[in-house]
Amino acid sequence: MKSWIALSCLVQCLALPAAAQDAPGNLPADFYPRSSCAKPDINKVNRMDRDETIRYNRQIKEYNSCAKTYLANANSDADQVLAAINAQVAIANGEAVPPTMPGPSNMPADFYPRSNCVKPDKVAIGEMPSTQKVPTIAATGKPATADGQNAMDAMAAYNQRVAQYNTQLVAFNACSKDYIAKGRIDIAHIQAATAQ
Repeated sequence: MKSWIALSCLVQCLALPAAAQDAPGNLPADFYPRSSCAKPDINKVNRMDRDETIRYNRQIKEYNSCAKTYLANANSDADQVLAAINAQVAIANGEAVPPTMPGPSNMPADFYPRSNCVKPDKVAIGEMPSTQKVPTIAATGKPATADGQNAMDAMAAYNQRVAQYNTQLVAFNACSKDYIAKGRIDIAHIQAATAQ
């Protein structure tokens, strides 16, 4: 129950404008199934008929059980979406991805798509070439690196790798922000489906 209240608070805290409610997240706007629990109509019960009253009471118990299961599964599904969002945040922050514990669900296993954002590898930049006490090439008078490459060319190549990394990092951050924002929309879609 506490996690459902927390989810409710989370969804309210992440309240979306009405236009965003119909917007697709990482899944289509209508991805979440509506409850199939059939609520019995008390107006169709002859309260003077004991058998009908007993049947109605049994049907309302079944409905309550069905609705409780549906809501618990919806809570678990929202937790899966939240876990995917938290995994993306952990990746963006360079932290270990927290483990997920899937629970009962109204959806197929692993229904929520993983992020396709690719974090660039900082190691690919390499080490910055040294610019101190670099021997010069006799023919040109320009500084040389240990492998005979011109130190200025080595620095230019390094700077190009840094610029490429920075461009990839900007794209990764934009992709991550988009994935997280769409995840919030998907949680709102689950909330909307359970409200009906």
